[in-house]
Amino acid sequence: MPSPASRDRLINGLLATAGVGLCLLQVNWLALLALVTVLLLHERISLAGEWHLLLQVSVLGWLHDAILLRSGVLTGVEMPALWQLCIWPLLGTLLCHALRFVHQRLWLALLLGAVAGPLLSQLLIQATRVDSDWQQLPLLLMMAVVWSLLLPLLVFIARSRVTLPAGT
Repeated sequence: MPSPASRDRLINGLLATAGVGLCLLQVNWLALLALVTVLLLHERISLAGEWHLLLQVSVLGWLHDAILLRSGVLTGVEMPALWQLCIWPLLGTLLCHALRFVHQRLWLALLLGAVAGPLLSQLLIQATRVDSDWQQLPLLLMMAVVWSLLLPLLVFIARSRVTLPAGT
């Protein structure tokens, strides 16, 4: 039988993943409903300082998206849509729960970012009206570099803002 902390991390991962999946349907009201629902459920397991962390992750994520759109790396939309903006706080809910295993191993956060970031970017491009003028391989390599820096940075911010309970 898994511990309550392990169960909470699994539920956190499933809820955030489902929320991102709903965001990728590109229906603004559905994305907002998914975000609010996940955040309300997340309140049950949130840690001291975590809401501030979610705000920081969201702002960094929105900046990331704006830079990619303004620079022409991503095309098809002028500004991030509401459904895109909802993805970042959902990803932020993972940092101190489902992804906490990388907190003591920043090299693993780098590796996970280098692999998962380009996959998430490719999924975003394939599932939505967001596009790229870049060829697939250079785009994936650039996203691997960006995410190999971004995820460890987010983990570092999480470690500095949120105290994780011992032994969970």
